[in-house]
Amino acid sequence: MLQMKELCEMNEKPRHIKYGTALIIDGDVNSQKQLREYLTEHFNIFTAHDGHLGIEMAVDHRPDVIILDFHTPFLDGLSTLMLLKDFPETKYIPVMMIGADVKKTNIVAAIKSGASDIMLKPIRNDAILKKTIALIEKSQER
Repeated sequence: MLQMKELCEMNEKPRHIKYGTALIIDGDVNSQKQLREYLTEHFNIFTAHDGHLGIEMAVDHRPDVIILDFHTPFLDGLSTLMLLKDFPETKYIPVMMIGADVKKTNIVAAIKSGASDIMLKPIRNDAILKKTIALIEKSQER
């Protein structure tokens, strides 16, 4: 017969479910911190503050999803996206573009360049979590 402690352990749901690895590329320290704090419970997180470092980390770590800000220093988000989609190691990783004050032409360019999704700031935590999980699930279906 099972002991009470064993029954409780069997019925306990895991507190931290990891859906995979996410790379956040965002030059805004506060935005990066907010995303990291919220998503850490659900994903293993890597962060980069600019596009060059983001590409390097994407190639080295091969995350399941990339969250990329339109306005990154040294190499803007669109240029970073295009390079990510050119490298064989990263071309199939889903990329969610995020940003504030993004022009419609940049949104269209991001979609044409291979962005899997776009979210405008301010970002709701529940929305980015759902979209990020959906991107990973969709990419795993391929």
